[in-house]
Amino acid sequence: MRTDVLKLKEDGRFNGVHLTPEELELLQHLHEFKSIHARNVHKYYEITSNGRRKGNMVTNRLAKLVASGILFQVNDKEPKREIFRPVNYAYRLGVRGIEVLANRGVFSHDDIESKKKYSYLVNIPTLHNMAINSLFMEVYRLMWERGESFALLNVRSNRGENHELIDSISKGRELQPIIPDWIYETEQRIICLEVDSGSQTLGTIENKIARYNLLANKSSKPITVFFSVGLLNGADGESRSRDRRVASIKETLKESIEWADGLEIIATPSNRAPKILHKLISRQSAIGRLQMKNKANQWIMHANKNSPAEFTFSISQNDLVSQKLTIEDQYDLDLLAEIRSPENMKIGVLLFMEEGSLFSYQRARANVKRIVTRIYETTNASLKTSLFLIYENAEAAANDVVALNPKCEIIISSLDEVKAPTREDGVYRPLATKVATPFTRSEGNIL
Repeated sequence: MRTDVLKLKEDGRFNGVHLTPEELELLQHLHEFKSIHARNVHKYYEITSNGRRKGNMVTNRLAKLVASGILFQVNDKEPKREIFRPVNYAYRLGVRGIEVLANRGVFSHDDIESKKKYSYLVNIPTLHNMAINSLFMEVYRLMWERGESFALLNVRSNRGENHELIDSISKGRELQPIIPDWIYETEQRIICLEVDSGSQTLGTIENKIARYNLLANKSSKPITVFFSVGLLNGADGESRSRDRRVASIKETLKESIEWADGLEIIATPSNRAPKILHKLISRQSAIGRLQMKNKANQWIMHANKNSPAEFTFSISQNDLVSQKLTIEDQYDLDLLAEIRSPENMKIGVLLFMEEGSLFSYQRARANVKRIVTRIYETTNASLKTSLFLIYENAEAAANDVVALNPKCEIIISSLDEVKAPTREDGVYRPLATKVATPFTRSEGNIL
């Protein structure tokens, strides 16, 4: 029997109950989210029990928490009006749940009565709010599987309007207010979540990012704006439309924009959002330009080491190409490589890419233009020059939305692929995924 439980006796109003530390944490999340859909409450129990509690076992436990006043079940009394909205129910804090959190210092005892009154106004979460909470639960799952927690990583999770920076801006008149859907704050940065359903115009998105750019100048910490595109995290049959929406968001921002120091923008389909968001939350610092160059150099070294003798990969010594393509600005390439076989040679413009990053996309787009205008249009056409987009792993390389028009050859690779470039049949092939059209890729040889 567990000894780390909070024991509440029957008090004439409600049944007695024992609350585990995980259930006390669930109450904290309910306080932050106001209400959580039953599907996600069940998911929480499944996660925190390592899969041992699910289905009827969780349903019965929740019924006990309702009977003890800890939770209150909110039923959907409205008719089904939305084609994707199932008949559903959710949970909010019950009267006794509010009292438990006050006794634990989550808020003042003076606030108990107002919170009880307000709780009766809490309804089933909207599809938009369900998406915010579903993403939270998937990130929570990734953390739990790794023995992490918000407390261990010193991460704060809040509604956007409850964050002190957003609150101070909203009260002042210096900037037009911007309220994220949710905020995760680490020791290193503030991550502002924007769940994008596709209903806002691109002009609205552009205006929103411009306001975040101004907000970043006021913040003492770097800010990451995280667009999760699509209301559902699972495979909902809309991956193609979500990819196109992500591409539109990325394409909206031009290279001429001057970004505030520390501002980072991520746009990704919602099915990829949990992994990328978890990476942002758990990493201690952003990858800087020197690290990007180092990653590109690792790619060259591994490719050269693991390729047959007739293939060589090296840092380019071609001064003509270097002078034309090396431009010391924020979009500058990471390294120039020379890739040779007995019959062929090509120059590789290497960029280290981060999945979802708008800055990575802008660098790729700028370097396509530079290869076309500075090499193809002004130099001997026989000088083959390709853009290599290098990712940390094959999963990121396969899933990043890079909807570039291949006016030059664009090759997508990863450190994983050059570390183990031999196929199962034992035949070596320099792995090359090429951009065929903005939304299709094809396989081919590097040379």
